[in-house]
Amino acid sequence: MAGLSPESRGMKPTAAVEEQAAPEGEAPTPEEQAMYDQVVNNAYELIDGDTEEGKGSARLNQLMARIKKAVDVKDQVEGLSAAVVNVMVPVITSAKQNGMDIPLDVMLPAGQEVLERLAEDAEKLGIHKFTPEEREAAMYRATDTAREMLQKAGVIDQEAAKMDLSRIQQAEQSGQLEQMLPGISKASQRFEKSETEEPDEEGEDE
Repeated sequence: MAGLSPESRGMKPTAAVEEQAAPEGEAPTPEEQAMYDQVVNNAYELIDGDTEEGKGSARLNQLMARIKKAVDVKDQVEGLSAAVVNVMVPVITSAKQNGMDIPLDVMLPAGQEVLERLAEDAEKLGIHKFTPEEREAAMYRATDTAREMLQKAGVIDQEAAKMDLSRIQQAEQSGQLEQMLPGISKASQRFEKSETEEPDEEGEDE
């Protein structure tokens, strides 16, 4: 998987096979692995929990419709990003309400797992085949959007969020971002560039 895959820190969903290759990065603690499993399982339950025979999941259908709408206007990165945020923010918020603070080192690979799942669903449905670059850019955007939303809602501490952001920026400046968050550095550069370019469809309006 490209980007912030769970395998980058040795994490895997509970349903995954027990045998897997040794991770390249630092192995998660048992507590981190348990948190990761719970976050991913809760996210999948949110996506698939209302599945009806012959109709599929209403929530998944909504997420796929959101992605398709964005693909139709050639903004597939935003569509995938928004779908991930619509899953992860409620899951992280619920965890906080139940007394569980999800650290960045767990939140990011869990979010990447959800992103990969939704990207694969979109491809299976013939909506869009996301490239590795699009997935990375969507992950970067989703991370930034979710952080702002969770911070405003008081789910994550503002100072802690600043420290996490500072840590990411320092890693980027020192050339270690790829080790800390695999795949996200190039995506962030592409995203920052796209933000400075004037959209063709927006006309002259500021």
